[in-house]
Amino acid sequence: MYDYNTYDEGMSNIYAPKEPVTPRTGDISTNGPGMTCDSSGRLTIHHEPTTYDVWDEQQKARRNGAHYLDTARTASGTPIMGRDGLTEDSIVTLRDGTEARVKDMVAAGILTKNPDGTFSEATSPNTSQEKPSQDTPESREELLDEGNEKMLHALGSMVDESTIFGALDRIAAGDDIENYIGRAASQVGKEPGEMAEIVGNLRSQFESQAYKAVSDMGIDPDECFEWVRENMPRELHKAIMDHAVSRTTAGYKALAGEFMADLDKVNPEAILNADLGEGILEARQVGNEIVLLTATNGEINWKTAVKMGIVKVGRK
Repeated sequence: MYDYNTYDEGMSNIYAPKEPVTPRTGDISTNGPGMTCDSSGRLTIHHEPTTYDVWDEQQKARRNGAHYLDTARTASGTPIMGRDGLTEDSIVTLRDGTEARVKDMVAAGILTKNPDGTFSEATSPNTSQEKPSQDTPESREELLDEGNEKMLHALGSMVDESTIFGALDRIAAGDDIENYIGRAASQVGKEPGEMAEIVGNLRSQFESQAYKAVSDMGIDPDECFEWVRENMPRELHKAIMDHAVSRTTAGYKALAGEFMADLDKVNPEAILNADLGEGILEARQVGNEIVLLTATNGEINWKTAVKMGIVKVGRK
């Protein structure tokens, strides 16, 4: 069974342990209003005749229902007025109290960087979207069985987005998600072991869908995913995220197509010994290429036949 193990060196871990930083204390005034920082890193802005305590004000804003993007601050603690002032190094506090840099949230799929340089929330599992007027194989949601589908929706409404997207990002990168399971268990009110079992069942269902999407194309899923993990890890990461968020296996099928086009190099014997479908009269190896004799197109090489969509790799 495909276990989603892939490695994407470029992906950031939002909640990775960070080196302790000694806060700059005392008067840290710039050309703007006076600022002081105590030994705990708590920042206060002095602007006569008022004093603005950054931490207090941000906590008050969250209690009043402000969006977490509106409580952002710079790395030094200065509050950012307006979302247009957000940068990749800005720090925001998520709904569960966890702090994260904007660029890490973009990497995890929680935020999206817009063409104009601003940031907004990415589409989440809880966000309703307009469906196409006609469902196509690419657009149609691929649902789990009834019990797991209900469980998935229940978790989506009870577990915060940072935990959901953080766990998905780690799963897609082939990393451990034990910390996220513990956080989800706390939010749902279950024991970590029980939550781990729930997540394991859901993950198994998604893996079965991924496996079937590739095997339906006449390709060995184990061989295919092994090749994809080695040669296209970033694309596999995206396919897994699309599967979890958009509920489509189209990304796996596209990757399987890439694998199939390279099959003459990866495993030429699999082609020579396969049932290649109606219209393929013969397959033979000529040098480093597999050449097919077709009923309608004469002789063509393997990669061309794959691009034309006229071959499969079934068992004889």
